[in-house]
Amino acid sequence: MIIGAGPAGMTAAIYAARANKNVVLIDKNGFGGNIAKSPKVENIPGFTEISGVDFAANMFNQIENLPNITHIIDEAVFVDYKYGMFKVSLFDDHRIICSKSLIFATGTEHRELNIDPDNTYYCATCDGPFFKDKDVIVVGSGNSGATYALDLATYCRKVYLCDITSDMCCEKILADRVKSFNNIEWLANTTITTVEKNKNNKLTAIILTNGEKLKCSAIFGAIGLIPKTEIAKRFVKTDDRGFIISDDCTTNLVPGVFVAGDCRTNKVKQVVTACADGAIAAIAAIDFLNNRR
Repeated sequence: MIIGAGPAGMTAAIYAARANKNVVLIDKNGFGGNIAKSPKVENIPGFTEISGVDFAANMFNQIENLPNITHIIDEAVFVDYKYGMFKVSLFDDHRIICSKSLIFATGTEHRELNIDPDNTYYCATCDGPFFKDKDVIVVGSGNSGATYALDLATYCRKVYLCDITSDMCCEKILADRVKSFNNIEWLANTTITTVEKNKNNKLTAIILTNGEKLKCSAIFGAIGLIPKTEIAKRFVKTDDRGFIISDDCTTNLVPGVFVAGDCRTNKVKQVVTACADGAIAAIAAIDFLNNRR
């Protein structure tokens, strides 16, 4: 059983199924994970560029062609372990799914900005086109923030990219591309202190730490990731941020538990490393199951 159908979870499912194991893949959001929200990805081997949703769809199509994978769109809300079996309770249909091994590939979610009391933040991929010809701001200059800014700049009038850092945190190729856009303005050592809205509760302006006021119609956040590991904490060790501690995708509290992808304490969180984790976790689970017989 695999909880989480992002690149790590789907890769694990493919490897386990090809080893003739019966696989249940569970994710309340369908498939894809965070990569499905990326408008364009350029660092996946074999693809000059591809949208995140297309990449995720390609992986899911591969899964659909393997007969021994069952994909369940539902939320895994509780995991129990008795007599060598894992029992996962589902939220919507109240089913309990059982398995002999378990891979947590639950991924991460974006950290909240906590600037606007109404939490009216937006997804660049889903909501960006609604702000065509408007001024917007992206908070966070990592790869996600830079990618958001580049995508928004194709239809927004002005895109501000701000961070508390003095230099952009993204890859140099993305930073250079950001700087090449005339309608993207990089705001270093900057945070938002206040938001202003009209009588309809629509954002109209932001005020920065230096007191500057900027016209703005939307805020897009990209300030880091929080692991979605609450369901796993009975079975694994986590660090102070909640990431599952593992150097090799194995765990040591309960036999048969493995971890893959961004929810693990790996330094690099990229699609290629998530896929690698999925393969490593699946092979470890396969060895565990084969040695149980």
